[in-house]
Amino acid sequence: MMIGRREFLTGTAGYSLGAALSPAQAPQTANPSVVIVADPARPRPDITSVFGELGLPFRLVAADAVAGVQPDVCDLLWLVSPTYPEPSVLSPALVETIGQLLAAGKGVFAEFVTNFPDLPLSDRLRKSGVARLFVHRPLPVADALPAGTILEEHDSMFLPVSTEIQEAEVILAFGRVAGVRTILPGFRPETTWPGLLMGLRGPGRFALAVTSLSDFRRRQYAPLARWEPFLRQLVLTLLPEDTRDRVSKAFLPLRAYTEPRTWVQPGEKITVIAETGPGTKVTLAGAAPIALAEAAVGRYQAGWKAGAVGPVRLSLRAARGQRFRASEIGLYVAGRKAAYRRALERNIRWFERSGVLLKSDGTAGVAEWISGPDIDGNRNAFGAGQMFSPERADCVFQSGLAFSLYGKVAASRRHQAIGRHMLNRIMDFQRLEPADPGYGLWYTRGRGGPAFQDDTSWATVCALAGYRYTKEPHFLHRGLISAQAQLKAFGPDDRYRVPLNAHAGPGARITSKADDHPHNGGCVLSAWLYTYGMTSERVYLDTTVPMLVDMIAAFPKIPRYIISKTCESSRFLLPLSFAWAYTRDERFRRALDEHAAYLRSRMAPCGAIQEQGSNIAGRVQGGDLGLTYDQNETISDQLYCTSFASMNLWIAYKATGDKRYLEDFFRVTDYLVRIQIDSPDPAIDGGWMRGFDYSLWEYYGANADTAWTAYCMETGWQNAIIDIALALYLMDDSFYQPPGA
Repeated sequence: MMIGRREFLTGTAGYSLGAALSPAQAPQTANPSVVIVADPARPRPDITSVFGELGLPFRLVAADAVAGVQPDVCDLLWLVSPTYPEPSVLSPALVETIGQLLAAGKGVFAEFVTNFPDLPLSDRLRKSGVARLFVHRPLPVADALPAGTILEEHDSMFLPVSTEIQEAEVILAFGRVAGVRTILPGFRPETTWPGLLMGLRGPGRFALAVTSLSDFRRRQYAPLARWEPFLRQLVLTLLPEDTRDRVSKAFLPLRAYTEPRTWVQPGEKITVIAETGPGTKVTLAGAAPIALAEAAVGRYQAGWKAGAVGPVRLSLRAARGQRFRASEIGLYVAGRKAAYRRALERNIRWFERSGVLLKSDGTAGVAEWISGPDIDGNRNAFGAGQMFSPERADCVFQSGLAFSLYGKVAASRRHQAIGRHMLNRIMDFQRLEPADPGYGLWYTRGRGGPAFQDDTSWATVCALAGYRYTKEPHFLHRGLISAQAQLKAFGPDDRYRVPLNAHAGPGARITSKADDHPHNGGCVLSAWLYTYGMTSERVYLDTTVPMLVDMIAAFPKIPRYIISKTCESSRFLLPLSFAWAYTRDERFRRALDEHAAYLRSRMAPCGAIQEQGSNIAGRVQGGDLGLTYDQNETISDQLYCTSFASMNLWIAYKATGDKRYLEDFFRVTDYLVRIQIDSPDPAIDGGWMRGFDYSLWEYYGANADTAWTAYCMETGWQNAIIDIALALYLMDDSFYQPPGA
């Protein structure tokens, strides 16, 4: 390896989730005690933040500079893979240095190398798929993560162990496991294999990872709230005993945040919280510094009142003995309307910058999503399982409507035009061949795909809504063709069923009556009610009412929800709101109130709707699955639940005038504003991912759904639905055509 500068970085970088955090400050030894071997042409490894947090001085050197690494100036040698996702081979000089350090009682870490001394790994590359790392054996340090703790590494590349493990223990293992934060009690994966090995070699201790661990942030491993302490504990374990004791005693943890988080209104009283060790003095800087009181062991807090509109940085300082750490918490102070407007603008900008908007003027529509991170943390704009087109009719429709409404909110002709272009674009995806029995339905996956009930129904709704907001008559015309086709395809009369797919041959699957799931059938009923509101044609109302009554009665008996009970109830609000608006039938109002009350009962103080009734059971892989295994897991689903809850609660408020719905809308939508992604990466900045853990306050969830993962960012159904909710509020608009209007 030819490197012009043999020793290229020295420092003690530090960080903390949700806050800008300084490294621990304390008297340090004259010579760095950690040597990190890394490729200087690659970004600075994320592991440096762990050393900085521990107050450990470190030196980064190139692989050809290890000759100067001697045991008297190095307590720990950390080898970052320079070639991942391709395996590395240690040079003879590195192998010799490893032996010298271990013989001197020092620590060594290596990752993704095939020739670690006496513990070779095969160079036959493998991918982990849905398998995740989990703690197989806790590290031998205080407060180690317990066995069964899950660490998500996103389908990483790994190297199999090529020999029997004799002198090492398996600390982390791979396995297809059921669970979110920890493996479900009693669950046993079919197979497991080593992920991180640790052992003693003479007086020294080594650890060998079969995949990459050092760049855990860049590769977006999750949850960070578990990866960070694990890697910190791993570093401590590898240090010589005297160094480990000194560093452990001096370590000053600090996690700082506010409640509520990220955004507050002027004059709002909030709580500033610092989680650190007991006996720590924590102060909030200002003209008159405020001392945080210890409310519980290691938890300090103080009240603070938001002032003028604009960004605010709250500076905290934690000190214990000679150690101190500083942290900054970023807040945005604004009224609710301004915050909602800002969130809407930021998400529209996400569409424009992330790659999902396939042409800047909207004439090529949008891709279905931004994917979850690959093994290098990169994300791509594409659709699920679509070989020839990344577009979906429903996603383009909903996104076009979002742009159109934003254009009205912002008085932006450009964005209104982009929205119209998207709506016009997707007209070409309607099934209009004369010989097609499903004439009027929609291709749902590019220029193909079955006539799914929910997807087709939202094409109908958005086409008609396109007419309502633009007054362009062809949207009304196409929407009515679609609504009429749905009466045959999904109505109560089985004589009029049509093939699910265009160009289907004999024996092909056919459509069926709208099912009893609000997730699917509820969308069909919403489409017919929306059509009734736009046309006053009684056939749509008369068809819907008895089917909606049946759906209300059937809901308590549903044996398995499409995604979860909370998601079904969130979607159920829409047809119930429309039905109440157009009939004033008390049966629909009672059901609306019941489902809203249920969702209210699942709302956390931060406004998240805690998932319940997940369809995942004990499965570890599949499609259309929930994000939780247990109703106590603190996960919200932005694809199937909170997005629709936000929009539908607003529509319910407009249909009923009941302020409870408005307050519920504010709670959920405030939460969505607070979890909007703030990142330097344009692929995700300003967007929302599917799963969010609101107690860890980061995006996370079960990984069993391999199609729509916890980290995907759907354009329609998720981001666009949230945009529509925000725009409706800012416009004070009902979305549906009010009776008599």
